[in-house]
Amino acid sequence: MGANYMRSGYAIASAPTSTFTEKLNRYGMHTAGINTTIFKPLNEKHFMIFQASADVNGVFESLSDVNSRAVTVSGTAIYGWKKSEKNMIGTGLARTYRAGQIIYVPVLFWNKTFNDRWGMELLLPARGHIRHNFSTFSILQLGFELEGNQYWMRSPFMIPDREVFVQRGELKPRIQWDKRLTGFFWLSMQGGWRYNWRFDVMNEYD
Repeated sequence: MGANYMRSGYAIASAPTSTFTEKLNRYGMHTAGINTTIFKPLNEKHFMIFQASADVNGVFESLSDVNSRAVTVSGTAIYGWKKSEKNMIGTGLARTYRAGQIIYVPVLFWNKTFNDRWGMELLLPARGHIRHNFSTFSILQLGFELEGNQYWMRSPFMIPDREVFVQRGELKPRIQWDKRLTGFFWLSMQGGWRYNWRFDVMNEYD
């Protein structure tokens, strides 16, 4: 289980007052949520994986703006086969906002270790990485992640008591280094490129 918080800030030049861009400049886009992953072995060769998350997303002017319309729920179910100790493959279905709007998409899960140093971890189309182990406590990964969500926003178009929804999706090619600090605590650092997959303003939820 886990929890997350992320804020995307903006600095758009010459943003007129009381417009969409001015609100992005002032408040940014916020996401806070919880998530869980359940791994259930069925026997020595077969298993199930369930992932679920619930997030509150919005361009909030104050905490009083947080509401149920800002909530999105995502989930994935996978049925898999354990080919060997170093090769696991599975397929399933996901409900996700990663492309910015709600989609239902088939998924491919494939974790494979080639040797003591190299491996790969795929959960397509959400993410995929080639992994290099310097040691069991230091791991370098090269790959990509499709990230996004739907964000609630009080209407910036001078219409009182109305709302809009910003559907944002980004493709992120990246390199990531994970280092164990002590016990269960790890440090993760990453850098890469953010490609604008989708950035649309809609007047209806989903």
